[in-house]
This record gives sequence, structure tokens and C-alpha cells, in this order.
Amino acid sequence: MGKRYALVLLIAVQGLAASAQTLLTPSEYDVLKLAHQLPADAVIISQPAPQGHYVPGIFREEGDTCSCWIEPDASYTLALAPNDDGSSPLINLPFSFNLYGDLYNTCHVNNNGNVSFVQSFGTYSSTGFPNNTNRMVAPFWADVDTRNDGGEVWYKVTPTAMYVNWVGVGYYNQQTDKRNWFQLIITDGMDPVIGVGRNVSFCYKDMQWTTGSASSGVNGFGGVPATVGANRANNTDDYTQIGRFDAPGDTYSGPQDTSGVDWLDHRHFVFTTTTNGTMPPVLGTSLLCDTLLLMETEGLQINVDAFPGLVGELVSLSAFSPTLAYSELENIEGEYAHMSLEMDPRVGDAGVHEVIFTATSSNSLQATLTVFLQVTADISTGIAGTTNPTLSIAPNPADDQLTVTWSTDRRPTRIEVVALDGQVVSSISPTATAERLQIDLSLLAPGAYVLRAAGMSGPMTTRFVRAAR
Repeated sequence: MGKRYALVLLIAVQGLAASAQTLLTPSEYDVLKLAHQLPADAVIISQPAPQGHYVPGIFREEGDTCSCWIEPDASYTLALAPNDDGSSPLINLPFSFNLYGDLYNTCHVNNNGNVSFVQSFGTYSSTGFPNNTNRMVAPFWADVDTRNDGGEVWYKVTPTAMYVNWVGVGYYNQQTDKRNWFQLIITDGMDPVIGVGRNVSFCYKDMQWTTGSASSGVNGFGGVPATVGANRANNTDDYTQIGRFDAPGDTYSGPQDTSGVDWLDHRHFVFTTTTNGTMPPVLGTSLLCDTLLLMETEGLQINVDAFPGLVGELVSLSAFSPTLAYSELENIEGEYAHMSLEMDPRVGDAGVHEVIFTATSSNSLQATLTVFLQVTADISTGIAGTTNPTLSIAPNPADDQLTVTWSTDRRPTRIEVVALDGQVVSSISPTATAERLQIDLSLLAPGAYVLRAAGMSGPMTTRFVRAAR
């Protein structure tokens, strides 16, 4: 059986004992790491994260209304105090996470860009997958260092999912001239936040470095490459590897060779690790919405990537939109596939349309990605350079209540919640003096929605998730 790339599936429960470890204080660990004398089993004695308050992250983009990135809010917990190579205490999961046939109900959030099972990992120089050591899901396994105001690691657990965000994190040794923003979501496979039948999501914002100096990196690059993927740790085909990264730039060389880290910028990968066997292709996209709002006559470029389930197979991409015009800008197939479309809505196209992308591997297995486009009539103000204030929503994901706040000088006249099929499921007109609004979500099905506000010098939209009950 060939090697697996970036989409996988899972099934049974294994109880595995953690191996003995050498416990060190942070200062002891730092001295030995600087001297390149760390024992192979060295682990930092856990330092509790500060409790009782929420400190916002250092990166807040305005206008990012369509993104796989879910901003940590007051419902999140700080996973770790500022540290190097640390790990959280054991975290209980109220669901079973399936990692290639092994089911887990606990995990550790590791500072170095991964979540592990059975035991924590402080290993700062990553290895490629597969290996027989690291039971982990790794959106970006590298030498993260959050000391010296070097960013934050946050997490949130719901009944069916776990969210982990590495927010503006620096690299070893206490370097903050370059920072990375990336997110992991793992689920029970039934949570609609990343799609039923999928249980892993990797989301990236700005990625600026790959390697710390203890891994032979210089100014954040070179040396031992970072690893992106998932691994069962049985040294067989039960793994996923999207790539390894050791350089700046956006050149992608495939899952097994090293690539430029900028290629990850604003990309999103959703896949499954719930079975072991022949795998369908994996799909990724830089269009981070499942629903996108655009106006008539407003063009939109959609880029989609695909990987075969096994090394040695080939993969191709096709697209179909039954109701909206488009042109194909690029279509590359082979060991890695890429397609670029230019959507071309015309006057009279107002309504909801879908674009279906299908990846087909040489073993005839397929995977599909559907993007919904909600086209509206052109209602622009005609004033060049006009910007809209950003709505603030919390929490996200939300349970039964969503709180919306806005600037006191720009109050919305109407707020609507729009489902993925374009249906307005809630519409509220705030009072003239209100500065916030609570929306009852208790009757909404779990999933992704768009919140749309009118009367703020033009329409304003943002995305939120109704958490699974």
C-alpha cells in the first residue's frame, strides 16, 4: 500500500501507556536546549496558564468577514503561559476523536503547533510522517516560542469539537520579528462546523517563519523543516502529510518535499482521519467561505487544490456551476492538482448559486467541495474609498445566544441571519439607541451562518457558527 497524503479516516480504541520522561523546570530545560544537551525524553514541568481573565490576541484583522479562522473570544481558555516547548495539562474531550482507527477522549495542546494523544510532546525539531512516535494532529509542527510577548495559544471544547488557535506566535529563541497564525479544529465527525464526515480542519492566516535556531534555522528559515499533517504513530500508511516547510515564498513542491511557508497563507484544509484503507483525494482552498456574498457584475476568483489519497497516485479537478457563468483560468493535474476559476455574475443573477468542485484520483475515488455564492443586486454607495465599521460578535462558535455590538456612531437599521442556502432565518431591527443586540439561536440548526447588517453606510457581513448541541 502506498503512502497517504492529506485526507484520512479512522475506527478502534487503543489504550497505550505513556513512556517514562525526564521532568525539567523551564530554566533547566532552557540551559540544556541552548547547549544542545537535552535528553530525548525531556519534558518541561507543566506551568499553569493564567486563569480568571481573557486577554485578546495581538492580531485582529478588520474586514475579514469570510474566513475559516474563528477568532478566540471570552469562551476560550489560554492553553499555556508564555513558554518554550511546553504542553497543556491533559484535556478531557466530551467526544471521541478517531485517529486512523484509534479513539481518544483526552489530548494535550503542545506549544509547538500540534495536539497529541496518549502523552504530551515538547519535541521542537519536527520529523516527517509517518513515524512510530508522534500520535498527533499537527497544523504546523515547529519550534514555537511564546516568551517575550511571542503570541498566545488558546483552545475551546464543545460537546462535539475542539478549537485550538496559535495567535501571532514567535519562534525559538524568543524571536518575534516574524509570527504565525494558524488554527486546528478536531471533531467527532458529525459537527457541521467543518462538515459531516470530516473531523480535522487546518486554517491559516499569515505564516511568516518555519524554523527556530535550535533546529538549525537562521532568521526563521532553513534547518529542519516544519511538518503539516496527522500521524497514527504505527509507521505505516496511517498518516496524512500536506507538506514540509523550510523557506519563505509561495512555491509548493508537494507533500514529501520542502516548500515555501507563504503557500499556506489564507489556505484551508478539511479532511478525515476516521478510517484506514484506500483514501479519496483531499481538497483545500484559499476561498475560506462555504458561502460568499457578492454583487452583480462583481467578479470573483476561486482557487482549489487537491491531493491524492496515496503517494504515487494522480489526481485531477473539475468544476460545475449550473446557474452561474465562469471561466477556467488554470487547471493543473498530476501528483498535485490546482484549479482557478473566475466567477462572472451578470445583471439579473441575484440569488443563490453553487459551484461544485470534484477531485478524482487514479484509483477512481472522488471528493467534492461545494461553494455557495449569494449574489445580490448592486447596492454600492458609489462613494470611492468608503469603509464599513466591523461588527463584533461573541461568542463564536455560539450556543443559544449571539451578542452583536457596533460603533455608537454607525448603528445598523436591520440585522439578518442568513443560512447557507440564502434563506433569511432571522431579521431584527435594533432600537435607535441600542449599542448591542442579543440574537436567540436556540431554534437554529447547528452549522455556519452569515450575519448581515444594513444601514451602516453600506451592507456589512460576518460569519459565525452555531455550535452543535
